Amino acid sequence: MMCELRNFIPFQRLGVSAGFVVILLLLSQLLAAGRTLAAVNTAVQLNEQEVYSQLNSGKRVLQDKNYVKPEQPTVYLTFDDGPSEHTGAVLDILRAEKVAGTFFMLGEQVNSRPELVRRALAEGHAIGNHTYNHRYKELYSSAEPFWQQVQQTEQALHDAAGIRTSLLRAPGGTYRHFDAFYFYYMDQAGYEVHDWSIDSGDSKRVGVPANEILQTVKKGPLGHQVIVLMHDGTGHAETVKALPGIISWFKTKGYAFAALSPQVKPIHFSLSTPKWPQSVNIAEHQRMLKQTGEYRLALQGGRDRVAMEDRSGQEEVKSVVRTTMNRDPLYGHTSLEPGTSQLNAMVSVGTGMYQSPLYAHSRLESELGASGVAASVGTPMNWASVDGRRTREEPKSGRLAMPLSVGAETKPVHERAAMEPGSERFEMGASAWQQQAASLPRHIAAGSGDTHSIHLGKYRGTEDDHLVPLRALLEGSGGRVEWHSADRTAAALLGFTSVEYDFSHYEMRLHQRGKKTTYHLPHMQLIDGTVYVPLRSTATMLGLHIHIAL
Repeated sequence: MMCELRNFIPFQRLGVSAGFVVILLLLSQLLAAGRTLAAVNTAVQLNEQEVYSQLNSGKRVLQDKNYVKPEQPTVYLTFDDGPSEHTGAVLDILRAEKVAGTFFMLGEQVNSRPELVRRALAEGHAIGNHTYNHRYKELYSSAEPFWQQVQQTEQALHDAAGIRTSLLRAPGGTYRHFDAFYFYYMDQAGYEVHDWSIDSGDSKRVGVPANEILQTVKKGPLGHQVIVLMHDGTGHAETVKALPGIISWFKTKGYAFAALSPQVKPIHFSLSTPKWPQSVNIAEHQRMLKQTGEYRLALQGGRDRVAMEDRSGQEEVKSVVRTTMNRDPLYGHTSLEPGTSQLNAMVSVGTGMYQSPLYAHSRLESELGASGVAASVGTPMNWASVDGRRTREEPKSGRLAMPLSVGAETKPVHERAAMEPGSERFEMGASAWQQQAASLPRHIAAGSGDTHSIHLGKYRGTEDDHLVPLRALLEGSGGRVEWHSADRTAAALLGFTSVEYDFSHYEMRLHQRGKKTTYHLPHMQLIDGTVYVPLRSTATMLGLHIHIAL
């Protein structure tokens, strides 16, 4: 018994010792963690102090970003100080020329003419922030009033069109206006600050003649990417007159046209001594960092909410053959086919912006008559918040119809309505397609099985390369088109081949036989909510057989 007891006592002592060792180890780990946390905090403080010191010395500090260089020489036409009485004329020209532009808008002008913001977005242009009132002494006395005006304009854009843009241009440009702190704060908030490579000279005095503006642009430095500064504000009627010639000249030089986006590397003027004395103490610096950081986090949160809604917030709409927005969709009216009672509409507008799908809940306001003419449906737009900076990820949203076209389709493929420019609609079966083909002076027949035709006379191009609506080409051939509004991407699906037309990054991605091929700045256009693609190359890529008849 004594032997057993003596054998037991050491084990008790061993247990106490082991427990004590465990406690010591835990305490040492906690102390080490505390020292690590203190070291991290010190490192962060040192980093903030280092950044502040570099900025204070006049050195620019910007985040590392990845930009996309277009394969083809590209010009970005930009217009400042609008919207005004001239903006509509500028939009008319861009539309006629099938060219995308970028409008850097003043908040006070946005409040006066919100319908022009919506129109520019609907027609595929990008919107940028140009502060609120353009008054230099207010904007460049310090970064805080500049930031306040930027936020005023963001609110104006959101009220007008439900967007927040990542594109920013300083009134008068950044040269001798921005110091290193300005650049840093705008970068921290998620903005791309764009200067320009060619100044059209349309604002160097009042009433610069159109021909002088054109000649100034022609003398400007050309490069692979060119950003042209023009103005669509009050007093710039001559710029409107010069614009067709400017577009024509760049076309003769082989340039493609595109709207600015977060993927376009911005031009920054060199830093120089500001015209107005500027200084930032450490308290002001920390206050600005807090404001810009909170703004960026808010945008990130909006993006996450939109992504969640895109994945799980959709309700299937039944018995809708086709729902198309009218000519000016953003005023909230659609046309519905018989059998429609309610729909969840998702519409994507604009380019280069932080934006979410626009949710619209429609009510049937009048019944269809016996003639079957579609009734008008009021669609009060609930402009949603915005998503975050776009990425290169594959689209995550559910299947949607094309922009400005929403709804689920239940009829066979050959009976579906085909989208045409201006939201004109027609429905025909296989025999009707053949009758239509016989009556057309010029048409194509595409696909196998039921033949369908597309009238080429109204579409731009030559016999070898017409731009035709993607949906009209594909759906009659047994394929389908999906629109991913959050990514502004149209997906064409036919058999085992899929093609993504990405209007955010302006690239095309071909998925075929397990291989993915990306084409930058492809020949594709988004006009009035309809995606246009080159006929022959698209048909070849998708394996469609086409026949052109006179």
